[in-house]
Amino acid sequence: MSEARSGSKQELVAMDTLSSDTDTIVDLPPAYTKAEASSKSKAGCMPKWFIITLIVGAVIGVILLIALSAVLVVGPLSLRSFSSCDSVQRSFTGFDGYIFYSPWRDWNLEKGCCDTLAMRNSSFCQMRMIEIAYMDAVPASRGTGSNSKEVQTSATEFSSTNNQVEDVDEPDIVKTDGEFVYTLSSRPSNSTSDAMCGSFLNIFSVLPTQNAALVSTTMLQGILPTDMFLINDTVVVLGMPRSTAYPEYEQVAIQVFNVTERSSPTLVRTVELEGRYVDARLANSTLRLVTYKDNTETPMVYDSAVSTTRIPTSPCTDMIGFNNVPASGFTIVSSMSLNEETIKTSPISHTTLVFTVSAIYANDEYLVLGAQVTSRSTSAVAVLQLNDTSATFQSIAKVPGQFKDQFSIDIYQDVVRVATTKGWSGDDGNNVYAYDIFTGEELGSITRLAVGETIRAVRFMQDRVYLVTFETKDPLFVIDVSDPANMVLLGELHIPGYSTYLHPLNSTHLVGVGRDTNEEGDDIGVKFSLFSVEDASAPIEVYNIKFGDSYSRSAVEDTHHAFLFVPHHNLMVIPLYLQKGSYDAPANRTQGAIVLRVGESGFEEEAFVSHFTSEEWTAAKRFADCSYDSAMEAQATSGFFVERSLYMDDYLVTVSQHRMVVTDMANADFPTITTVAVPGLETASNTSFRCDSEY
Repeated sequence: MSEARSGSKQELVAMDTLSSDTDTIVDLPPAYTKAEASSKSKAGCMPKWFIITLIVGAVIGVILLIALSAVLVVGPLSLRSFSSCDSVQRSFTGFDGYIFYSPWRDWNLEKGCCDTLAMRNSSFCQMRMIEIAYMDAVPASRGTGSNSKEVQTSATEFSSTNNQVEDVDEPDIVKTDGEFVYTLSSRPSNSTSDAMCGSFLNIFSVLPTQNAALVSTTMLQGILPTDMFLINDTVVVLGMPRSTAYPEYEQVAIQVFNVTERSSPTLVRTVELEGRYVDARLANSTLRLVTYKDNTETPMVYDSAVSTTRIPTSPCTDMIGFNNVPASGFTIVSSMSLNEETIKTSPISHTTLVFTVSAIYANDEYLVLGAQVTSRSTSAVAVLQLNDTSATFQSIAKVPGQFKDQFSIDIYQDVVRVATTKGWSGDDGNNVYAYDIFTGEELGSITRLAVGETIRAVRFMQDRVYLVTFETKDPLFVIDVSDPANMVLLGELHIPGYSTYLHPLNSTHLVGVGRDTNEEGDDIGVKFSLFSVEDASAPIEVYNIKFGDSYSRSAVEDTHHAFLFVPHHNLMVIPLYLQKGSYDAPANRTQGAIVLRVGESGFEEEAFVSHFTSEEWTAAKRFADCSYDSAMEAQATSGFFVERSLYMDDYLVTVSQHRMVVTDMANADFPTITTVAVPGLETASNTSFRCDSEY
């Protein structure tokens, strides 16, 4: 950006020279008479109207150049204070960026929307009614694998959510504490089983596996859940409040449950905030919830622990704004202590910013809010320092280009790093920028990588960043960012396809999950790659494995939470929907969790854990034919799609909306030990699929 600034100064100097010359022409020297001047003009000088036009055009050009420089400047920006709520509302100008949210979180919001009479006639809910009949017609199966080694009731080794930052938990639909498995599920209503409709918090016991069971299922009242946190004996469910008819999409709900008695969880606190749920983190026993309200009315909050009415999240005079950072609404960072002694009564702290957040990054000390400020050209990152129960503003910087997601942002050794794509379709290339965390000052950058391509995956790992871009092939860039002022491109690899998620196995190997493409860049299926970056100057794809066709999909493409690595067995577990060949043949399609053993030389397929059989696919297909709508089939079977997996010692636990399946990883055959159904599967209310039933 220093080049851009010096260029502006040069143009200003040139403009001053032009103005000086113009003054000489207009203010004629005493030696010239008007006749001489007229004669000279006619003899070859430019007409006066043309000169004036040039001057006006040049002035306008300089003004535009200065304005553009102000927009694109990278570095520390000034805070904007507000004297009243009116001054806050007047600040909402100039925003033309965009906001993106997690597609899988939006899907979770929809899964339980059909449990009210007012919603049942929608096309979405009609498809969900098909699923209910399918659920009731197919009873849960039980595994037949043998198991004689069980003695303990809790695991010594168990997985956590696949988080971006170690020790900073992210919300998800499945959690475990090594003894119990906690899941969120939904069961829409139909005309025959309204008693079991709605959304649920389910708690399973797993060990010993021969006694695995559903310990409790709690209907969630007044909330449409998206995900949750688990800490000690507390489950925090996040979602949106639900009235008697429709969900309230522009509000966020928090329900806090005490699960000391796993058989009967108790609701101890409810919080509702105006705005849309962006994301959340949990570290040091404090929940950080980030919401966004896309209008100029002051956001309000209801907290059952402190008030019976809604109150503003912050006084307008305490809100934080920024000069030269356009915004279209409020970003609210809510800090809530989950300490067991005070969880029922401790007040929630809210930090309210005039800022349009799209994604967040957090470690245990700082929270970074990322915003897309202008369409494809400028982003902004605001850093908040995290205290025990509050968040205070630290710095802000504008960043050229647009970031992809939370993995595009990172903090290391008090340096904020951001990877962006600049211009439509990467016309201005891809970049990595570094900023001082305390001041927002730019420390350095590396720019214009892979011009004409866009970022598909990013992974920061201390002194390195791995960057995947794509147009027709997949360049994997290895960049040394140890010195922010002197970033260095170490090496690059060009192969067909691209990764949408990069997972570090160790310091020398990465797994890439994404898409396979042909030479023209056309999508032809799912692809997993094993990369070696031991020689950073020459990264290589050690091995790849491909699945299905262009209609096949990995759940990891939607959320990294679906990726599981089992270190003590060197196993990688990923949910897959596979299709190969004609869609009309049920045998050509399946869904489940693929289990791959990972070594330095590649992948070896060990098992495919599915929650339903080919016969069930056929039954669903027959049922879908009743409506002549193939979408019906997807809805009828989605309740059995494996969404997450976790491990407890030597046992792999896979979870769908309606089943939990336990598999023995220590056995070479990977036998299913047991299958446990969530509500609605144990008792069949329909004995067959019927085309004439009312759903």
